Amino acid sequence: MLDLYYDIDNWGFKKNVLFPLCKSYTNYYEKNFFNSNFIDSEDIEQRIGCLFMREICMLKVNTNNAHESFKIIKESTEQYFSNPISCMTCFTDNNICTSYSDAPQRKLMPLLLKRLPRLFKTNDLTTQDYDTTLLQSNVLCINVRTGEAIKDEYLYINFYLKGEPKEKRCYLSYRACKEEEEHISKLIRCKENTSIFIEGL
Repeated sequence: MLDLYYDIDNWGFKKNVLFPLCKSYTNYYEKNFFNSNFIDSEDIEQRIGCLFMREICMLKVNTNNAHESFKIIKESTEQYFSNPISCMTCFTDNNICTSYSDAPQRKLMPLLLKRLPRLFKTNDLTTQDYDTTLLQSNVLCINVRTGEAIKDEYLYINFYLKGEPKEKRCYLSYRACKEEEEHISKLIRCKENTSIFIEGL
């Protein structure tokens, strides 16, 4: 339906769907961004983008069996989420599993990625030569600052947030969303002023 809405009423889609989403993301970003002497701003933006409208938990399991891994991560993490688990990934090289719980609005991401790829960046981090102690048999609920004390740990966690499918590896760009928000806001004001002018004739 949203695909059809985008095609049939592009302005309505921008005003009623894209504008609120961009505004919500820029507000979320500005609220959660922090300055750090250790972590690059780009890595913080990546973490914020991964967590937007999403809760994430990580766990290191003691089995190489994929079915068992998914069962363990589901049973261990679903209690921490506000919404049902939407996706789980397991990395067989070191048995780290990640579960995601997305807010309903997050379902817009595949459509936006398809139609407006300029709004996104991609998590292209390669595996980090680091073994965090944060995951030793404990469920780790990820927030923007998790692992902030050690740069390698922060990057290590960011790497395991990427997952699959493609839209899981992409996150919104603050700058692109801010520009889109301001552009649509100007168009809304312009159309409102035009309507007022026409009504006054």
